[in-house]
Amino acid sequence: MSMIIAKRDTHLIIRKKNDEYVHRPNDSYNIVKYGTYQANRIFFAFDDEARVEETYNERIFNCYCSYEGKEQLLQLRNANEICDHIINKDKESFIELFKEKFYDLNKVQLLQGLIDNNSLLKGRVKRTKNDEFIVDDVFKVDSHANTYVMQTHRIKDSKRERKWDNLCTVLPRTIKKRIIHTKEIGDVEVDEATLRCLGKIFGLVQPHTWDHVIWNQIPTWLKKIYKDELEAYNKRIKI
Repeated sequence: MSMIIAKRDTHLIIRKKNDEYVHRPNDSYNIVKYGTYQANRIFFAFDDEARVEETYNERIFNCYCSYEGKEQLLQLRNANEICDHIINKDKESFIELFKEKFYDLNKVQLLQGLIDNNSLLKGRVKRTKNDEFIVDDVFKVDSHANTYVMQTHRIKDSKRERKWDNLCTVLPRTIKKRIIHTKEIGDVEVDEATLRCLGKIFGLVQPHTWDHVIWNQIPTWLKKIYKDELEAYNKRIKI
C-alpha cells in the first residue's frame, strides 16, 4: 500500500508498496491520490448527480453530471481543481467547472443555436466547416469576432472562389452578460467573445444601423444592393 509519510512545502514523500520512497509535488491531486486512495485510481461521487472517475492515465478524469435525469460525460484534465472539490466535498463548484468546460467545448454549437432560434438571423447566417459565420453570403465573422466583406467572387472549376477583405466594425453598445438555457446542463453564461460575435452578426444583417465607417469599406457593387434594400426598408417604415 502506497502512503504519504511526510509533507514539505513543495513536495510529498511517499512510500510505495515495494518500500521505495518517491517524491511528488505537494498538490491537491497527489494529496487525494496518495493520501486517500493509496495510489489507486480516484473514484468519487458527490451525490447521484455528480461524480468523477480517474482514467488509467493519471490526472485525467471522466466527469459525470446529470441534468433532468440525463447524464453528461466530459473527460477533463483539471486534476487539481477536481481534487480541490473532492477534498472540500464541494459539489456546486464541481458543477460550475463542468459547465465551464462543457461550454468551452460546445460554444460554437450553442452560438449556432442562438442564431437558429432568432427569426431575424435564421436562414441568413451559415456556419462553415472552420466555424466561421457567413452573413447574407457577403460578410464573414470569425470566432474572434473579426469581420470581413467579400470584395470579389468567381466560379472556377465549378467551385465558387471568394476574396475577403478585413472590415472594421464596432459594436454600438456595451456588451452585457447573458445566460442561456441548454437542454444538456441547464443555464450557462455566454462568454464575451461569443457575445461579440453575435453582436457583429446582428449588426451586419441590419444595414439601416451602419455608420459611414462601414459604408466606406464595402465595394461599390455591394453598396448598390444594400442601397436598394435600404430604400425598401425606409418605405416600409413610412407606411
